[in-house]
Amino acid sequence: MKKLVLLIVLLTSMQAVGSQVWVNSKIKMVYPQSNGIVAIVLKNPSPECGNASDYMHIKVGEQSVTQEAFNNMYSLVLLAAASEKNMQINFESSSSACFINKMFVEF
Repeated sequence: MKKLVLLIVLLTSMQAVGSQVWVNSKIKMVYPQSNGIVAIVLKNPSPECGNASDYMHIKVGEQSVTQEAFNNMYSLVLLAAASEKNMQINFESSSSACFINKMFVEF
């Protein structure tokens, strides 16, 4: 019983803070910005990404993204967009910026 209560408390607290969310979609738009952030818009945006523009962001230093990871993710987004392949994208739902921290392309 104690384990069940602990599990419920942990799940409830994670929901309140925000959580990592996976979304599956094709890329609608890629927007590299002058500040080094890349914004992307999905054809099927996630309702958990709470901003009016549906932008999701890749930024060095957010969600443990390194410069190398940023370069790899940016390349993968361009590949998926050019080949019209679905992507699985993981982002943090607690921020309206919807910072991305991992992704993969389905072939």
